[in-house]
Amino acid sequence: MEEKELATTHLPLPEPARVRSSRVIQPATLHKRIIHPTIEITDGYKNYGYWRHWRPVLNNVNITVYEGEIYTLLGPQCCGKSSILNIILGFTKLTAGSVKVFGFDPGHELSGIPGIRVGYIPKSRGLYQNFTVNETLHYYGRLLGLEKEYIGERIYFLVKLLNLPPKEQQYIKSYPEGVQKQISFAIALLHEPELLILDEPCDGLDPKLTRSMWEHMKLLCREDKTILTTTQTCDEARWADRLGFMRDGQVLLEGNPRELLTRFKEKTLERLYCRTYISDPQKIREFEPEEDAPVVIIPRSSSAGFLYSGEETVEHIRQSVPREPRPRMHEPFKQIRDCYKKLKKWHVLLKRDFTLALRNYGWLLLFLVVPTLFLLLFCTAIGTDPHSLRVGSVNYEWNSFPCNQFKLVSCKLLTSVDQYIINIRHFDSEKEAFDAAKNLDILAILVINNTCTTYFEEFIADMMLGTQKKMPYPPIVLYLDTTSKIISSTIEFSISSAIKSVLLKSYKMQRGDDFSLEQFLMIENPIFGAANTPNVEHMAPGMALSFVFHIIAFVIAVRHVVYKHESIPSRSYLAGIKLVDEVFSCMLVGGLFAFIQALLMCLILYSMFEMTIIENIGNVLFIIILQIVCGISFGICLGTLCDATVAVGVCVVASFLLTMILGGIQWPVEALPLWLYIVGCFLPCTKSIEALQTVIQRNTHISNYNVWMGLFVPFCWIIVFTIIYTIKHRIF
Repeated sequence: MEEKELATTHLPLPEPARVRSSRVIQPATLHKRIIHPTIEITDGYKNYGYWRHWRPVLNNVNITVYEGEIYTLLGPQCCGKSSILNIILGFTKLTAGSVKVFGFDPGHELSGIPGIRVGYIPKSRGLYQNFTVNETLHYYGRLLGLEKEYIGERIYFLVKLLNLPPKEQQYIKSYPEGVQKQISFAIALLHEPELLILDEPCDGLDPKLTRSMWEHMKLLCREDKTILTTTQTCDEARWADRLGFMRDGQVLLEGNPRELLTRFKEKTLERLYCRTYISDPQKIREFEPEEDAPVVIIPRSSSAGFLYSGEETVEHIRQSVPREPRPRMHEPFKQIRDCYKKLKKWHVLLKRDFTLALRNYGWLLLFLVVPTLFLLLFCTAIGTDPHSLRVGSVNYEWNSFPCNQFKLVSCKLLTSVDQYIINIRHFDSEKEAFDAAKNLDILAILVINNTCTTYFEEFIADMMLGTQKKMPYPPIVLYLDTTSKIISSTIEFSISSAIKSVLLKSYKMQRGDDFSLEQFLMIENPIFGAANTPNVEHMAPGMALSFVFHIIAFVIAVRHVVYKHESIPSRSYLAGIKLVDEVFSCMLVGGLFAFIQALLMCLILYSMFEMTIIENIGNVLFIIILQIVCGISFGICLGTLCDATVAVGVCVVASFLLTMILGGIQWPVEALPLWLYIVGCFLPCTKSIEALQTVIQRNTHISNYNVWMGLFVPFCWIIVFTIIYTIKHRIF
């Protein structure tokens, strides 16, 4: 570690600084002591981006900041100032080179990052807008582990020092930008850190507030505090003990502001700044500005912009104007000229909008393609007939399977059923069939009596003789699961169509013959549900679960994006808050409100549809809680990957539409093509929706396969979202 031995003297402070200080400042004395480097960056290189978008940000940066001094990085935007601060604070790492803070790598326990040895002011405000000043300072004090009495003393001192608003006042969001900057400065000073890192702390402040903040920073340096700041203005740079001029990721000049002016024989930092950054340094010597007067240089050479190029004087221009008024233009020609001017304006506007749209090719592609894809999904998934519906059959007329005695009506009936829609499974007894139905292995039971063929032959004979004999009990009985009206109606229609087909083909009946299917088929009490179960009762649980999942995901993701823009995670990290703590707090608070929201929805479902929620409240709550955790995980992952709330909204809406189309809410998943069925099953909500519908409408235990899958799939998604979030934070 480099050390520096020098004779230290202090610059005289402006008079107001002495008044603001509560302690007596002794006159500067000449003494010798060892000054250790607080920050060291050696041969630092940093690159951002990937593939074609790769670009270097820092190029061979060497900076040493010593204890008890103010070091200021001066330069324009995008020259690498904030990147240096991010590297020192451990937010990102150098591509090559080394950085030391208090002699250790950032993140090391003894470096104080994160911890109480460093105070930080981000370029953005980094404040919770719905906190008061007192709440904000107390919050960060508690994060840093400070004692309650000490926090109160520091708040009292900082409120007086920085002229902050009183404790019991409105929220921070109601204060102007200058006051919010002062509050951010107070947070950085709250724990009296040894190192202050300030990213443009006085940006947007009036001269009075700027002077006040710099005066206090000077006083802090007398207490051996180290301060590293960035700025774009020379007025702030004058206060620095050492100044570094940055351009294109390099530190071009470094030294005390007065020494730099003496060395380069310049009167002001503004002239030295211009001399450093203009392409031809000799141009700065072509004019001599007046003292403290702004200088505006208009180049005489032609430019690609709108500057006039020429040698005419003002008098020459005035003389060249015709003295006689121009003749008035006829009305038609004037309209044509105005129309032409308007068309030119429209041309410019259209060219601008087209250029911007084509350059945002990602959003343009999203705008053009995504609605078409969703329409294609809707037409493919909604309205088609369900298929491969599992129906159990108990054939007492021929107790073997397959039924190959085609003289029997029962065998003809089972072979006439549409095999694409109905998947027949044979059972030896009704008890076996009902056990399979209660286990959700089948969706309906078809029972065929042993007198089925005799019944049909007698019915046809009576019709041919014209007699009206009262027939006994119908030979075919159908038990349906009516929890899904679409599926039960499809099964009933397929069985009825098969009976009609047998009558028309085998007994040569005409379509106009007077017969009713009720004479052959009887619909018994349903296995699950009621005879008149409305379809909305099947849709409501899925809608409620989908709302809970996507609303909490959207809120958490937007919160995460807003906090990123406000640099709140950075400040929390420096206060010692780990990602696990942040995620746990987010899940606990967000999950609590989402759970209350879900309970209100359950109350509505119970009161409106009289669903069996109370009997299965434990299973219902378990499914809902797991889905809430999955939604929070999705929101955190989405907030990490997205940089704008618009992108978050688009992703959440897309996920919601996919769930509505492929999740079995509006239309059963049994109607989907195989590839869409597989995609739908792997969505975070599909299996949970099916599990919730099963528990509420069928009173099924949680050990059932369908319910178990409704818990397993969201749990897998929670793991996936956690892995993505961890990888994103560790790499970037």
